Amino acid sequence: MGIISDIPSDFDLTLPYDTLEPVLGTNDLILRFVSESLPASSLGPISEWRSGPSGPNRRLFMTTSANYPSLVQHVTRRVVRFDGINDLLTLESPPTMTTCTLYMCGRFSTVDANRHIIANLGGANIGIDGNKLRVAGSGSSGVLSTTNVNADEWIVFAVTFNGTSVTLSYKSDSITNAAVTLGGDLNLFTLGGTGGLFFGGDIHEALMFDSVHGDSARAQQMQQLREWYIAA
Repeated sequence: MGIISDIPSDFDLTLPYDTLEPVLGTNDLILRFVSESLPASSLGPISEWRSGPSGPNRRLFMTTSANYPSLVQHVTRRVVRFDGINDLLTLESPPTMTTCTLYMCGRFSTVDANRHIIANLGGANIGIDGNKLRVAGSGSSGVLSTTNVNADEWIVFAVTFNGTSVTLSYKSDSITNAAVTLGGDLNLFTLGGTGGLFFGGDIHEALMFDSVHGDSARAQQMQQLREWYIAA
């Protein structure tokens, strides 16, 4: 796998950074949001996040200024930061999915006894419960990681739903639970929280396919994200 290492100089920080194509391709990619695709001219509160650099033309948006996350410069990269209080972005015209595989690279600034939801897919909430990653549906306790989440650590994780069971992949964990009931179709996508359970931290990238990825495919895509973003 080729790694692009060029970093923009000070005079071209208005341009997007170099980004990689998903190692699994884009044929069934239904959303991809990359923080570095946002130009430095957008630094500060953002009301929308346009998809790119590949995948369908979609956008995440928020119409209430109090709920805007912020684009911030973090060392050599730009990241989208959520305050953990009320920041939220919603996907415009989301597709309805019966199966999917979601990959994310981000970090939680707050890890405590409370639940913090990083994404809501309509039928499923994804976040942390205490210091564990958790995927929760309706009427069930969800899938809980055995490996801890550490505050301010960049991590990569994947969530796969094959129509009957959920698989959570994170570090050395690959946990499948057929007892998790996702409520109805997966018919929305939000970043930042739901129902007052908000995510505080940063996001590098979120990408979702409308297909079920097996162990080998998930490992391959997650490794690409780990290497590119220097994450665990």
